[in-house]
Amino acid sequence: MPDELVDAFRAARAISGGHSPTVDQGVLADFIGEGHYVRHVRRVRALCAERQQALLAFAASELGDALALAPDAAGLHMVGWLPVGANDRLATAAAAREGVDVTPLSRYSASAPARGALLLGYAAFDEGEIRDGVLRLARALT
Repeated sequence: MPDELVDAFRAARAISGGHSPTVDQGVLADFIGEGHYVRHVRRVRALCAERQQALLAFAASELGDALALAPDAAGLHMVGWLPVGANDRLATAAAAREGVDVTPLSRYSASAPARGALLLGYAAFDEGEIRDGVLRLARALT
């Protein structure tokens, strides 16, 4: 780090306990070294892929042209494109009235996007919850 920041970082470190949590670091090192983390990542990847496929299937059958989804090789969220001219903030409010929490993609844009979209999270939900969420979202968007 730059010399002029050393004293500030030392002071912050002293306030936060002054030492690294060596026991925690050792346990984490063993967890990674013994392959547990890699197994966990594989399991979560497979689970998220299943949930993404469920979301895609339910969306295809229930949402029609109201929201266009495309598979994604990674991630815990998916972008759903609204029809041209649709306002993603209004769609978000309609979804909220149906008990579905989505995020308007425009929230992450400094200027008005060319097309509205919703950010859909699916990783924390099982297949039944995903189906229920898609049905509610369909009511909100159609």
